Amino acid sequence: MVQSSIFHVRKIIHKMTGSLIWHLSLHVLLSVNSRQELIMMEREERLRRIEEMLKSAQEPISGAALAEELGVSRQAIVQDMAILRNRGLSIRSTPRGYLFERERASKVRRILAVRHRKEEVYDELVTIVNLGGRVLDVIVDHPIYGEIRGNIEVSTKEEVARFVNILESSNTEPLLQLSKGFHLHTVEADDEETLSAIEKALQEKGYLSWSTV
Repeated sequence: MVQSSIFHVRKIIHKMTGSLIWHLSLHVLLSVNSRQELIMMEREERLRRIEEMLKSAQEPISGAALAEELGVSRQAIVQDMAILRNRGLSIRSTPRGYLFERERASKVRRILAVRHRKEEVYDELVTIVNLGGRVLDVIVDHPIYGEIRGNIEVSTKEEVARFVNILESSNTEPLLQLSKGFHLHTVEADDEETLSAIEKALQEKGYLSWSTV
């Protein structure tokens, strides 16, 4: 009689324990799902704000500025940029920050191959922008990694000065140091005549190696 009662009590306790564990597991699962949904919602809202900020900005926005404005880490911004690019948003990473790349109507481009010392970076870039060109990037050929490209995005003397100042203040060597001074620039302008004038000026200064029209 006593043994039967003990067995019955144990059975009830086991059933209650099992039910309690099941409810606790369900609660934890729902809590995890809720947190994940909240994180996804927060990220989507952040992505929307980043897109709006980039599209309305006239100048590049640094990753640090975005991180501070949105209250997240710099690494979170890098991940967000990757997501936005995968969704088709055209975002360029420049020395001054992220820039939404708008379509530039009736612009022409030419790749110019140049060679000079790092002390001549400022003069080379100013020569290009003073004649109406926009330097989009710098490209070097590395013996191990192949083509390495860095965005520059300068079109005024002030932007060139800012770019060179960043190089000097950060103790960063320009990419041309990897290829003994030889490198390529993608240059953009309003017309072919402007590009030809730029090419001629670089040739006169001894910077030009060749160009591709």
